[in-house]
Amino acid sequence: MSTQDQDKKIVILGANSKVGVELCMYLDLFKNISLVAIARTEYAATLLKKLGITYLSGDISQNSMIQRAISNADLVLDLAAPSKMMIDEMRNFYKSRLEKVFQYMSRDSVFVFASTQAAFGYKEPMYPKLKYYFFPRSVYAANKRYAENICTKLGKRSGIDVFLLRLGDVHGVMQNPSILLKDLIRQGYSFTVSDNPANTVFVCEIAQALVNITKKMELPGLYTMVSYYSWSWRELLLYMASCEKKNIKINLTDSSERKINSYFSFLKNSIFLFVVTRRDLLMANLSFLGSYMPIMKNRMLSSRAETEIQKIKFNPEYTDLDRFIGVLPGKRMKSLSDIKNTIGDYEREIKKKLSSLLE
Repeated sequence: MSTQDQDKKIVILGANSKVGVELCMYLDLFKNISLVAIARTEYAATLLKKLGITYLSGDISQNSMIQRAISNADLVLDLAAPSKMMIDEMRNFYKSRLEKVFQYMSRDSVFVFASTQAAFGYKEPMYPKLKYYFFPRSVYAANKRYAENICTKLGKRSGIDVFLLRLGDVHGVMQNPSILLKDLIRQGYSFTVSDNPANTVFVCEIAQALVNITKKMELPGLYTMVSYYSWSWRELLLYMASCEKKNIKINLTDSSERKINSYFSFLKNSIFLFVVTRRDLLMANLSFLGSYMPIMKNRMLSSRAETEIQKIKFNPEYTDLDRFIGVLPGKRMKSLSDIKNTIGDYEREIKKKLSSLLE
């Protein structure tokens, strides 16, 4: 048997997340892939167990079976995404965890870290342009960059190749972005979007990327993990509508027009927020506002509520898909194929697996 035909051992850390479970289901469909999913607890691994996915549960530093699985792996993917921690706690978590993982990895293996597109540093509404910001505009982005840097340093120190994947909006059978769109489509919403590409990636593409990495079809480094053959917002919405067997109305707006509207909306909301949050200060120093300010606030809130009610009742429209300006920067994975004509078949396989749990 040639090296190319031998099973490639993939270990998924944090595999009990929605992305992790669906990713494991896809990897389980590939030939010559030996998969081990790792979850923190036996309870967290319940769905993996029901799906027949090979898994281990426990703490990396205390479970010799997990340590052995990592040591024998050709590729280790870390999906762990801690939350509800202070900044120092978050960074200590990443540093401690990643050091443990690299401690048990072999030199000829590959480490893949699941980062996020937010690590580019943008943050709405004040910084909606999709570009690299030298100073990140959010704590979340700063923490992800910190974790990326730790991975890179540990990789160099250990002689292990490292791939950093800044995931776009992840779509799939179990993923919240897809579930939201399908729910809105069922409710009869129309969608207003620009002609910009959607910064999306499907779970099946992440699975394909991991397999391609084990075949050395991509070089180590930092990647913007979105579909190489970009979906337009219109294409994405039409696919979601086809899944629900529903008709859909899509309003296309020019990118420049959307940019102007975005800035105007931000300015209007900023003025309103400034006035409302500082009303006590304004009334204390401008006595004539004392009687007018509460009336103005109530009128503005009532008008906004009425507008939203009428919109939902007579013409429900969703405009929050295309909130950012431009296209995400960064290197894409060229080895990914165009899945637009096959994604439906892939996702039907996953739905069958999930449906079997209810039988």
